[in-house]
Amino acid sequence: MTDALPPSPHKLMEQAQVRGDQIAYRWPEGDNWHSATWSTYLEEVETCGRSMIAAGVQPGDVVCILGGNTPEWTTMSLAAMTIGATPAGIYFSCSAEEIAYILNHSEAPIVLAETEEHFNRINEVLGELPHLKNVIMMRGVSSDADIQTSWDEFVSGDHIAHQAELEARRDAVKPADTGTLVYTSGTTGPPKAVVLSYGALSWTSTTLLDMFPMQGNDRVMSYLPLAHIAEATNSIHNHVFAGYELWLVRDLNELAVRLPQVRPHTMFGVPRVWQKIHEGLTKKLGEATGTKAKLAGWSLKVGREVALQEMDGKPATGLLKMKHNFADKLVLSKIRAALGLDECRLPVSGAAPISREVLEFFASLGIVIYEVYGQSEDCGPTSFNRPGKVKFGTVGPPIPGMEVRIADDDELQIRAPSLFDGYLKNEAATEETLVDGWLLTGDLARLDNEGFIHIIGRKKDIIITAGGKNIAPANLENNLMDIPIIEHAVVIGDERKYLSAVITLSEEAMADVEDKSPDAIRATIQAGVDAMNEKYARVEHVREFAILDKPLTIEGGELTPTMKVKRNIVMKNHAAVIDGIYAE
Repeated sequence: MTDALPPSPHKLMEQAQVRGDQIAYRWPEGDNWHSATWSTYLEEVETCGRSMIAAGVQPGDVVCILGGNTPEWTTMSLAAMTIGATPAGIYFSCSAEEIAYILNHSEAPIVLAETEEHFNRINEVLGELPHLKNVIMMRGVSSDADIQTSWDEFVSGDHIAHQAELEARRDAVKPADTGTLVYTSGTTGPPKAVVLSYGALSWTSTTLLDMFPMQGNDRVMSYLPLAHIAEATNSIHNHVFAGYELWLVRDLNELAVRLPQVRPHTMFGVPRVWQKIHEGLTKKLGEATGTKAKLAGWSLKVGREVALQEMDGKPATGLLKMKHNFADKLVLSKIRAALGLDECRLPVSGAAPISREVLEFFASLGIVIYEVYGQSEDCGPTSFNRPGKVKFGTVGPPIPGMEVRIADDDELQIRAPSLFDGYLKNEAATEETLVDGWLLTGDLARLDNEGFIHIIGRKKDIIITAGGKNIAPANLENNLMDIPIIEHAVVIGDERKYLSAVITLSEEAMADVEDKSPDAIRATIQAGVDAMNEKYARVEHVREFAILDKPLTIEGGELTPTMKVKRNIVMKNHAAVIDGIYAE
């Protein structure tokens, strides 16, 4: 099935032929946005590819890329594919030791780095990197060390003599060849290198674009780490297959500023992104007084009623429709415009569970967020809520062509043309994960009678209490994070008599709290915990909690770059706090 689909480098050529003078991508410098056409994009990729050939990069070599979302990142990735090499992203938050692990494991002769800080991390472990020959620095960064080459210097040689070899290598690229390596973010140990073929990547892009047709002038924002499969699919493979405008935002912290500038038609966010927008907007709405406050509250209520009704396949009519038109014109449409989401047809959340409260809030604004579920091992999407097929609390039905089954232990298993070829240099892990053509996801799930998938939790995260009860903590943690002043929550209870939680406080929410005394904060949280416990069986009640004195961070190793909590690291780092909960 995948053999007939062209690899991404070939699709780039096609877009340059069909859309030559149209905008391929944009990137910001201050408040100004610069752009490049599809013809320019192809020229840049070929120039970079010839430069890599001149530098000795061979077919099958791995080219690593470390940094934010820049034109150099996507250009280098496509250039590597064009000459038969394999791109592999490194999260910009990785430590020197993590960078060294990936560079050694992949045996990469070249790495592209964004900042001086990134180079310093590489330089710190340079003596441990026998395969590394060159560190290419992105535009605007000095390159004084012997092993460094500036981007302009790297591509300025042109190396036109290598064009024939570049074209021969590109022609030789086949669907079964390795298209990319995706290093997992390592929530439970060292990252594994997921091997994805061009055929799997192309099948995924084709399937997604059949589900969600895109136009050449559609705007898509790239701001999440390109080392993650979802953003790589969005910003590289889907981009060259669909031909939309890609707006590159280097830093996630710029999101609030850039969203209204871009006004994307598609917006993919991890749950924490949507939660942050929700928190900020809720704060602003809470500051309204008098008539404005009443009108906003009424409009949100009407919007929520209409959204939930329409998701049940019952369009609003009569008086409700009239109310909604009024609410939308006066309030809801203005909020969407202020957020930069007034033209967004496809708001998406993935990579971790998202709170129903957050979903319903955005739906009340007329922004129905579609949850997607997947993993690196199947190029990203396994199931997808979508217009006409959406159910909050689920991750949607399987995408077309994806087979799913639930094992006796409730593990979700899948089979599709998008499955990976295995883990690089890790046959044992491959054999544990790929069994008779099925991917064992490690996620617990159930299928409802309408074919929607409900994710229950991770097999490895299941808590077994001292009483022998098996409890999936994901939903409990999500509910705890719905308490406005809680930033993160980790539920504890393995071999314990009852469940407890360690939590961190949201600095943004705490700024609006009048009484910040420890007793008042605990009372606020306890009220939220009590309300949450009413939704669950007694054995699932969170009986105690402890407030950590500092936030969980990516830099501290407690969050992945996509802001998933590393439970084992949190539990290890705060073992004394956890023991103290149960000692009391």
